[in-house]
Amino acid sequence: MPRLKAEVQNYLIACEIESHSDRTIEEKRSDLGKLIWFFEAKGHTVCDHPTLQAFFLYLRNGHKERSGRWGNARETESLSSGRMKKYYSQIRAFLNWMVKEYDLAVSPIAKISPPIDRPDQVQPFTQEHLTRLLAAARRTAHPKRDVAILSLMLETELLHLNSQGETQSLRERVAELERLNARLIEAKTVPAVAV
Repeated sequence: MPRLKAEVQNYLIACEIESHSDRTIEEKRSDLGKLIWFFEAKGHTVCDHPTLQAFFLYLRNGHKERSGRWGNARETESLSSGRMKKYYSQIRAFLNWMVKEYDLAVSPIAKISPPIDRPDQVQPFTQEHLTRLLAAARRTAHPKRDVAILSLMLETELLHLNSQGETQSLRERVAELERLNARLIEAKTVPAVAV
């Protein structure tokens, strides 16, 4: 894939000329590097609609492969919907640049809809997550207490994972419960209106 590599490099130079931030350029380099990796690892030689569909399918399911996503045995978690959409945006921007740069008729990504980003969709704990959390609680200075607290949090759904699989702070959940409590109190104190 020497041509794809060269075009990605040309695109990154164009981004630098257009004054994109160093961080943005590095994100583009990383994400487009994964596209190059996919082409090389899977033996694709043409960047067309079916190949891009295969790439996005790989993003969705690559963590299930024996060697992990990107050939990395530690990449065994699914990507968040936001991360999927970020890959789509980076690749679409690159391909749109290619269309403009080379007067192509249409981008090969034109008929592929962007992934839906569902940031509010809470991912349930996997059995592996639960096992690791409980094992960590058992290794603390007060294992009985910490296992009990963790069990209570899990049972009452006060503990959730964010899209990266990390536990979230309870502040948002507590604030939500306080708002609900305030509405219940308000509902009890509002006099009934005769109809």
